[in-house]
Amino acid sequence: MPENRPQESREAEGELRQRVLRSDLPSVVSHRSDLETTFCSLRIESAAHAKLPPELLAQIFLFCSPPTEVVLPPKSDHPLLTLTQICRTWRELALDVPELWATISVTFAEEQTDVERITDVTFQWLSRARDGYSLSITAECTGKYAATTCENPSLVAPFVSMVISHAHRLRHFELGFPMTALLPLFALPHDTFSSLETMWLRPLLRLEDLAVTEPAWWHWPSTSTAFTSAPLLREIAFAPTSLLKIPDLENNFGDDILARTYSPSDRNALASWRAVFAPTFLLPWSQLRALNFPLTALTAEMWCTILAECTQLEELSAAVKPSLGYQCDSNPEPPINLNQLTVLGVAAYGGGGEELIDRLVAPALTTLLILGQPFPAVCLTGFQLRSSFVLKSFMPFAIIPAQDFAILSQHFSDVTELSFFHMSTEHFPTPFWERLGRADLLPKLEVLIIRPTATQASAVVDMIASRWDAAVEGHVPNLRVSFCDVKPAHLPAISEELRRLEKYAAGGRVVEMIFV
Repeated sequence: MPENRPQESREAEGELRQRVLRSDLPSVVSHRSDLETTFCSLRIESAAHAKLPPELLAQIFLFCSPPTEVVLPPKSDHPLLTLTQICRTWRELALDVPELWATISVTFAEEQTDVERITDVTFQWLSRARDGYSLSITAECTGKYAATTCENPSLVAPFVSMVISHAHRLRHFELGFPMTALLPLFALPHDTFSSLETMWLRPLLRLEDLAVTEPAWWHWPSTSTAFTSAPLLREIAFAPTSLLKIPDLENNFGDDILARTYSPSDRNALASWRAVFAPTFLLPWSQLRALNFPLTALTAEMWCTILAECTQLEELSAAVKPSLGYQCDSNPEPPINLNQLTVLGVAAYGGGGEELIDRLVAPALTTLLILGQPFPAVCLTGFQLRSSFVLKSFMPFAIIPAQDFAILSQHFSDVTELSFFHMSTEHFPTPFWERLGRADLLPKLEVLIIRPTATQASAVVDMIASRWDAAVEGHVPNLRVSFCDVKPAHLPAISEELRRLEKYAAGGRVVEMIFV
């Protein structure tokens, strides 16, 4: 027997030989399993990788672990579970590396989801990250189960309670649950979230929730102080998510609700809509880098007061309504300088967008999204001239007259991405598409997302062909085009027109069809 074999192995093999020599076969059989386990363990412990320093082995564990959050409940062959089953040493080491257990994702998607079991598994998993180590939790309800929980929010209450039990350790959390289930978070003391850096809350909404004429129960509770003393908080989002798809919004019921929710017919009607919107809310404004409140509208005046404190803001998505008594060009206020702002989204509910943008100066802006009531071209061009920003991405969710868009294109000539998504461009005349095809407008355009109709399909396809021909010759960048949520009635005519572009497919140029 080689002298370099472990002493325990030599002794175990000697014992086995003596038992055989004594013909103590029953004893040999009874100890066989134990001895095999011992040999296996000794082989592992004497292997080269077992001699690695624990610190280095821990780094290897981290390198081999999933790069994103762990999806719970885990599958039986999950890498982390496998690590804990190799040997006792590996198990103890893996359980002592908190990074392996601190970032998780949970999806409740089945009608028969066992929330309590998943909650217990999640609690045990997170508990392996030793106390004091910060955690990241992402959880959401999807599909039919999302609608089920909207009817009965108590179904997910155990999971929210579990999240709250770890509140002092949370570095990031994102929850897509009914608002009623999320309300306990807002009732916590103001010093609860001592480790929190980023948070996303996505309350699940049914379309009829948007038509509430009483105080909007699904808005951020205006009196909550739960997050006001979070010293590390940098990014916060409150972005309600509709359970309905775009086609659902196109029936008469959806049109009626959207019309009454987003576009009060006249300024006098605003008084009756004031209760729908939050009066204000409390956050540590001065330390925030990103703020996303696309549906919780404040008056433009309130937003201006808040933004004056947000000197470090880099991303802003704000829902706005007009200030009472506001008149353009009367009592001009000093500008609000957001020197680090790169992304701006303004959703104008019944107006107010012009009032807000007219106060802003954002020289670093690269992405602009506008939604709701139309924004006058002079407001947007004035914003660009005042700020001297170089816009790269423009996403209008508001109807823009063709003449105004041609003016904007001259001021936003550096735009590389233009996304109309669900807004119609049918009112753009053929000469507009011809100018876009010749690159007279937006010469640097690389990405275009539109929702064409049958009547404009021919002009749009002509434009795409012109841009692709020019790209082949090296005159303009290649244009990637996506058609988003084309109505079924328009698909046959559009598909027929797209046949004219099949010759470009060999070069990798195709129009992508997107359905949300």
